Amino acid sequence: MDNLKQKTKKSIVWNAIEKVGVQLIALLTGLYVVRNVSETDMGFIGALTIFVSIGIGLVDLGFSTALIRRESNTDEEYSAIFYVNLLISVVLYLVGYFCAPLISDWYSIPELTDLARLLFLIVIINSLSLVQIVRHTKALDFKYIAIANLVAVIVSGVVAISLVHLGYSYWALAWQQISLRLTKTFMLWVIKPWKGLKLNPRFGVVGELFNFSYLLIINGIVSSVTTNFFTVTIGRVFPASILGHYYTADKYKNIARDVITPTIAQVAMPVLTEIKDDKVRQKQYYRKFTNVCALLIFPALLGLAVVFDDFCVLVLTEKWLPIVPYFRMLVVVALLDPFNGLANQILLVEGKTKHFFFSECVRHTLLILSAYICFINLSESHKAMLEVYGGNAVINIMIAASFLAWFICLSMKIKFMNGIFRYSISEMIKDVAPYLIISIVMVLIVWQSKLYMDFGPLPRMVASVVVGGIVYFIGLKLIKCDILDELSILKRKR
Repeated sequence: MDNLKQKTKKSIVWNAIEKVGVQLIALLTGLYVVRNVSETDMGFIGALTIFVSIGIGLVDLGFSTALIRRESNTDEEYSAIFYVNLLISVVLYLVGYFCAPLISDWYSIPELTDLARLLFLIVIINSLSLVQIVRHTKALDFKYIAIANLVAVIVSGVVAISLVHLGYSYWALAWQQISLRLTKTFMLWVIKPWKGLKLNPRFGVVGELFNFSYLLIINGIVSSVTTNFFTVTIGRVFPASILGHYYTADKYKNIARDVITPTIAQVAMPVLTEIKDDKVRQKQYYRKFTNVCALLIFPALLGLAVVFDDFCVLVLTEKWLPIVPYFRMLVVVALLDPFNGLANQILLVEGKTKHFFFSECVRHTLLILSAYICFINLSESHKAMLEVYGGNAVINIMIAASFLAWFICLSMKIKFMNGIFRYSISEMIKDVAPYLIISIVMVLIVWQSKLYMDFGPLPRMVASVVVGGIVYFIGLKLIKCDILDELSILKRKR
């Protein structure tokens, strides 16, 4: 038990180093890039995101999750998945290459043809790293993944800044993504080479894994569509500049969320898999993961939402202020992400793919229905209203509908989980409510304090963060947060 606990802590630390480092470097890169490209340039990249996401999901086929939850895998089995991933990625790239003009015509943006053909290379590059990531994840060896990602984000940042400086606009954004994936893949193969790639792979494992992963494949494709469906429909209905605003707001929301959510979720699955036969310990670890997520995600996202207007003026310049309301709405939806991700892990560890798939289908249906109501089925009178309000009202209604869809989906997963180790929705609320209440109090105090901070955006933002941090820390002390005590003990041991 002590060994697993130490491995878990070490994995979380390395994951945290990676996520904080990657997002910080990405943020610093964005200081220059976003200031020097237009909203339309960002919109071009946003328009193609859905197709890249679908391609990446199709290549993986859910095999990564299936391999991680298996007790053991041989090099022949890893080799088979490697070759299958590579073959599918090449086929998908060729399909995307010849369909690029159709995508361009659908958006009525001629520039997207050549841009799509470049961006779709990500699908092939990413396929070369999947097995390496699975091997390190299964061994709870996140150090090498962290090093690869940190080097990749530095290299891609240099590429992006250099090309933006030379005036390559949206091409700089595309090459940033290409260089990111390429460097990450290269580093994963160099820093700890896998010498087990075989010329005689056991392709029989594909069929075995498919029995588990076929629902994950379907969900992955549908999830990629629904996740990016709003982006596509915004790009179809509104000018590329509005799409650029929404895409940029979503991008910065992801930067804030991805420091925390993947850090916990990626460690959770191999840990919960290792103790899946001990339901008492599994529940203890699950609740601990839930508490850590709540401790971190609520103050981080809600606090950032409060100071994001000052952040925009200071970092992105005033031309990007229209993204603030989008960001604040998206942040509220993102509060549910880590808990949904943890629920996914436990359902998949226990092989409950049908329960996972059913709850996700409900979410996808609600998301697509809300997008249809908000965009596709607009009457002429509503379209006239959109011209007056610039689409903000409809897009915010759409985001609110997505929060409802996520909440219903999460509630269903917790209900299914109750049949595994008796964890109810009321228990989850009891676990996370203290952190949410303290975070809301923190937000209200900071928001009110900002009214009396009659100075520039930088000192106001710094003062807001300090006030928020003090309020949140006092709140944690008042509820006697045991996680703080554990961190103090860990620090003393070091």
